[in-house]
Amino acid sequence: MGAVQEIIGSLQEQLPWQSELYQHFHRHPELGLEEHDTSARIASELGALGYEIHKIGGTGIVGVLANGQGPAELARADIHALPVTENTGDWTTHPRSKA
Repeated sequence: MGAVQEIIGSLQEQLPWQSELYQHFHRHPELGLEEHDTSARIASELGALGYEIHKIGGTGIVGVLANGQGPAELARADIHALPVTENTGDWTTHPRSKA
């Protein structure tokens, strides 16, 4: 099997759990500074992948994957929902505010 086929096979193996996670976040949106459930789920998922979890601010998370000495990489993402209704045909969401 060639390198391209191995990469495609790996991506196809990851698609089900990534799709489930995407759908979960879109079915359960949380507005800014209220994303406690979202933050907990991300911490759980990263922890299961071997990341060291650090909580910062109210709902922020830093996941560190140690790999020895050398260069480091950083990825950042916003995790809050926007105050709009999403209707994709598969589900309809209404961002919830706990205030």
